[in-house]
Amino acid sequence: MRIVVYGLTHAGITIATFFSEAGQDVIVIDENEEAIAELNAKIDAHCVCSNAASISELQKLNLSNIDLFVASSNKDENNLLAAHFAKSIFQARFSVCYLMQTVFAPRHRQKTLQQSQLAIDKIISPEKAIAQHIVNNIAHDAFINVYPIPDLSLYFCVYEFEPENPFIGDALKEWLDHQDLKITPLILKTSHAYDVAHPKDQIRAGHVLFFCCDNQGIEAFNRQNMTDAESISNYVVLGGGRFGAELARRLEKQESVKNLKVIEKDLEKAKTLSQTLEQAIVLNGDALDPSLLEEAGVDKNTLVLCLMDHDENNILSALLVRKMQANTMVLIHTPSYFDVLSSLGLTSLVRTREIIVSEMLSFIPFKAVKILRVFGAYNWLLCRIHIHADSSFLSQNYEKIERKGHIKIAGVIRDEIWMPAVTLEDKMLREKDKVIFIAHKSMIRELDRIF
Repeated sequence: MRIVVYGLTHAGITIATFFSEAGQDVIVIDENEEAIAELNAKIDAHCVCSNAASISELQKLNLSNIDLFVASSNKDENNLLAAHFAKSIFQARFSVCYLMQTVFAPRHRQKTLQQSQLAIDKIISPEKAIAQHIVNNIAHDAFINVYPIPDLSLYFCVYEFEPENPFIGDALKEWLDHQDLKITPLILKTSHAYDVAHPKDQIRAGHVLFFCCDNQGIEAFNRQNMTDAESISNYVVLGGGRFGAELARRLEKQESVKNLKVIEKDLEKAKTLSQTLEQAIVLNGDALDPSLLEEAGVDKNTLVLCLMDHDENNILSALLVRKMQANTMVLIHTPSYFDVLSSLGLTSLVRTREIIVSEMLSFIPFKAVKILRVFGAYNWLLCRIHIHADSSFLSQNYEKIERKGHIKIAGVIRDEIWMPAVTLEDKMLREKDKVIFIAHKSMIRELDRIF
């Protein structure tokens, strides 16, 4: 595929690096000459200092046969224009526009943009994606992360084995047999490595398991493995910026959230929030001030959502409220912090880049394969294929797919029913099956050819 990325934001750099490492033809455009030179030294891509929001500048570049154009600069107006030009003038197969600022974020404005004359296939708002992700995680306390899979009524689940788990030291099979839910283990993260899970793997404290389940399954698993969700009676959002404000609006609509507070340092932002939020109490002050946290009622029955603009502030505030015995969920932009934070006991992390990059990848029109999510330090993909009448895998054993390389089948959606791979006595794939599987990033060039 030929991919053009405009804008070296966190999302832009991650997308460009991901496709470059996957062996795709990548062109990167940004107005910052220093940033372009720095990225050019790190990845195998054609990096150009230019403004993709200018037709004349784009015409100087050879932008023919573009499969995907991603506009992800810090300027929303430029992103809208660049994505439109790529699609309408340069005939890009698919264009994605990433909106950074709240001015275009409200749903009615995004709808207006998409119904306008702008030729943009998908507009992505990070605030919405991240806020919805947090709401899903609050509802499912047993997991450290839960990702709904759009249109399939499935969830991609991330579960951590804590030190007090009675199965520590046992084989993974022992824990699986104990579960009410039939689970196909996909990836087990051990000692900072992501490996395909096997029933004989020995469980250690801190190991993290990735698997899929349906709506009924996730509720059953949550009931069996939940910790102290029922004791949470107080919700405190630290930071009333674009992420905190969007989350507070959504939490107000949740029946289970009765006591909601927002702490915002900027006085004007705090005033605006207090006028727009209907039920939440807005406190003006520094989220790193212990006395203000006490005023917000932070204690062992509190879930503190650290959503300030800078990772360092979120980390410090999370460590502070942990001393107050509160539960935390921490927004983190920098992937290199993940393992360090896990060692500090901060495991409920909102992985901003991973969420946004997955949003972008899920709309890319591969010929046969649809990428549903990226995970495991961007090295693993959760994917879906349809088995059609002319598919080479029709009436074939699904293990034939796994033999193609770093691929493992999670299960099959057959007649709208989710069937985990471990429950399939007949492993033959049928017409109209939707096969859910994981694949290593190194397979991305082969997936369309295989399927």
